Amino acid sequence: RQLMIYEALGAEVPEFAHVSLLIGKDRQKLSKRHGATSVSQYRKEHYLPGALLNYLCLLGWSHPDEKDVFDIKDIVDIFDLDRFSKAPAMFDLEKLNYINGQHLRALSNEELVKNFDDICPVFHQQNLEWKSIFVELIKDKIQNFGEVAEKVDEIFSSDIHLNDETREVMTWPTTKEIQNYLIDELADFSEPFISEELMGNWMDYLKKEKSIKGKQLFMGMRVILTGRSHGPDLKKVVRLTPPEVIARRISNLSLYEGH
Repeated sequence: RQLMIYEALGAEVPEFAHVSLLIGKDRQKLSKRHGATSVSQYRKEHYLPGALLNYLCLLGWSHPDEKDVFDIKDIVDIFDLDRFSKAPAMFDLEKLNYINGQHLRALSNEELVKNFDDICPVFHQQNLEWKSIFVELIKDKIQNFGEVAEKVDEIFSSDIHLNDETREVMTWPTTKEIQNYLIDELADFSEPFISEELMGNWMDYLKKEKSIKGKQLFMGMRVILTGRSHGPDLKKVVRLTPPEVIARRISNLSLYEGH
């Protein structure tokens, strides 16, 4: 059909090359009815253009240096039709996400701040120092800008993330000691944020005066202050979290005791 169009127009017919058959993880052929996703949808899902082009180049083709992640500008010099495979090429969303994460981390912190600003209104409302700490904290832990809003929400939410691990930590007598100590410390707290230095002082006091150490100290502090059993650097997360949110978490923790 394409040849007929060229011939009807009296145009020179170019040399055509075809990518091998594209299949999904279910080994079925991709088509308009199976596995179709538009380019505009990938844009809406915040994939980086360079990352998407990088991944598309790898469908049925391999880099001469066997790289999975590369700058699309380099392809002009190294792209060779002889490196195409006749075997079906599998579209793997997990690999696309991995490549997107690598391209994301190659951006400067300034570029990340700009992109986060455009995507997340709550992030946009924060001051530059807050944004810089947040970007440094999570850039190695996300693969897509679409994850930013969820990470910001984890900072500002006073909910307790209940799972088997948090439930166990909440049964420790030392956790109750830490909770009571922090309630007293925050009762008259009037600073805009809890500094890393102050966090260090709290932990030193609990170690020296209450003999709470190791896992019981670090896990207890994390569950009480963040409502979660795991996460990024605790002192930095607490630095980003408004003290009133932490106070609500500590209060909410009492509601979940025994659940």
